[in-house]
Amino acid sequence: MPSVPDVNIAGYQTAVRQQLEGARERFERKPLQAAANGNLAMLYRVYRNFDAAEALFARARTLAPRNADWAYYHGETLEQKAQNAEALAAIEAFLQREPDDVSGRLRAGRLHMLMNNSDEALARLEPLYAEAPQIGDVHVAYAQALTRVGRFDDALAVWEQALEQHGNFKVGHYALAQLYRRRGDETRAQQQLWLFNTVPVEEPPAYDPRLARLFALNESDRALVLAAQAAKRKGDNVGALELLEQSLERAPANLETRASLVMGYAAESDFASAQRHIEEGLALDSKHVEFALAAARVRLQQGQLQAARAQLAELTQRSPKHADSRAWLARTMELGGANSEAGQTYADAFAIDPQNLATRRFYARWLLANRSPEAAAQVLQTMADTPARDEPMILSALAQVLAKLGRKQDALDALSRGIERAKWQEQSRLVARLENQRASLQLLSP
Repeated sequence: MPSVPDVNIAGYQTAVRQQLEGARERFERKPLQAAANGNLAMLYRVYRNFDAAEALFARARTLAPRNADWAYYHGETLEQKAQNAEALAAIEAFLQREPDDVSGRLRAGRLHMLMNNSDEALARLEPLYAEAPQIGDVHVAYAQALTRVGRFDDALAVWEQALEQHGNFKVGHYALAQLYRRRGDETRAQQQLWLFNTVPVEEPPAYDPRLARLFALNESDRALVLAAQAAKRKGDNVGALELLEQSLERAPANLETRASLVMGYAAESDFASAQRHIEEGLALDSKHVEFALAAARVRLQQGQLQAARAQLAELTQRSPKHADSRAWLARTMELGGANSEAGQTYADAFAIDPQNLATRRFYARWLLANRSPEAAAQVLQTMADTPARDEPMILSALAQVLAKLGRKQDALDALSRGIERAKWQEQSRLVARLENQRASLQLLSP
């Protein structure tokens, strides 16, 4: 049996170190027990010690050859080490015992693609797709396999179904852009590239129940942060804050987590808790950019305009290329009545990062209120030509300015483009709002 590499766990967080120490003690007491080997291997895999995990999974397979789980985990770990042929052999051994398992069949198909066995990959994935098209991972892998063997029209249809069924995600939009371009449909290719540049989701949620059970063992602060993000997406803000507090207990010096807590408590109007974390965070590192920005934003939300402006001014001096800080500094200037200074600072922030949503939102509103229509139209047009999620709203603002300039047709064109973008994003309320704006504009005299 393979020997087990020595792993130094002294640097791990306390909760993780205790978890690993317990599993190591059980392994040392019973080194020939499959469960002791496999359970320690699972922890090493969770914490990305792939060499130790692979050796222990191999031992567990030898000690309990009928246990399919050890073969699956062994194959997945070998894949992480880019040992694809060995990984495939382990997954095939798993499938001999679990021939109908979706995750195993999917992984085997993907491994064949990684090894450039495109025909075999398609042979594995096509029947799986027929059985389980509701699983996003299966949809994606099947579409990729179709593309690999040159069935481009079929691949295009499957990618379109995947996006319709699983929502917008970058991988799908990019693939469709390439396929439409190959077909000669540049209009649709550009639409897909725009969506690729603006949607935040990379891929559909991963489907792998075994790996989900494995990753549930993760007791690091990062695992709790991810769980908090998932809770927030579901609208459970209180639960998200509780998970972030637990994460902070394990890594009290993590200022990104503390910044999330500051903003989370402020959103719940719990300013006492937000202020506590501000004071504790600034005591740890008063110069940390994201945390200092969060603290300044909360001060602004509490009406402490001068304190927020001073902190943001100091922050932009330390980090002159940080667009978010500069945009919020401009916002404090605007609220304080320094409109000219605010406008220049917004322009500087926009030059640093034209896609920064805070800059675009604040600057567009400032342009409408403070700039001449010609100057506002010029900057808003530049914004509209930069792909971002808020492009429909920028086009709405541009249309308002163009209408003031008497350029009715240009304004209508901007609104039509905004409606198109909003439809691409499937924002039905925004579509209705822009259509109403267009209808009102059409009633005006030329």
